[in-house]
Amino acid sequence: MSASNKVIWILGLMCAFLLILLTGRTNIRNFEKVQSSIEEIYEDRLVVKGLIFDLSSLLHRKEVAGISQDQAFYVRTNEVVNTQIFEKLRAFRATRLTRDEEATLNRFQKGVERLVQTEKDIGLIQGRNLEQDEIRDFSMLIRRLQEDLDALSHIQLSEGKRKLLASDEAVESMYTFAQAENYILIVFGILMLVLIFVVPGPKADKVVPGPKAD
Repeated sequence: MSASNKVIWILGLMCAFLLILLTGRTNIRNFEKVQSSIEEIYEDRLVVKGLIFDLSSLLHRKEVAGISQDQAFYVRTNEVVNTQIFEKLRAFRATRLTRDEEATLNRFQKGVERLVQTEKDIGLIQGRNLEQDEIRDFSMLIRRLQEDLDALSHIQLSEGKRKLLASDEAVESMYTFAQAENYILIVFGILMLVLIFVVPGPKADKVVPGPKAD
């Protein structure tokens, strides 16, 4: 094999190696992106959906007790429910929050604190029966909180879809790079075969015979 062919072989192998290295590193990054998206969908979306459902259920218990004038609930159970609500809020804040999500959650927490204070101010925790306008205002407070929970639920759905889309794009990118790698390697292989079997090597210098000795 001539020196020029050796150089061509070395360059071809280096290009093939660099191509495999580049696509490999790109696919690793895409795989990590898919893994991160899946983890976030579970940890920060599905788990939060469960927290939102629990918060909504706890608020509903408060609303039913207030409308039905359930004095036993507010004397014996309400404090436990409040504790559970704030525990759910702490768990919610431990997840990764978008800007809109954090703003809505802050508004919701302030609303919960206002609700707890209202329960004290109107005497619910002492077992006092409420007037109709007080019941109406109390229910309105809880309805606003439920609206914030609905907004948080919509954010979870939107962010979950966005993460799934990002995962799909990463998977498609991995597939595209793998296909491109295969095609380029085939082209390199064909070029190597052409260089070996088609391109002629350098011709050897013709030896001119000298004069015959007497």
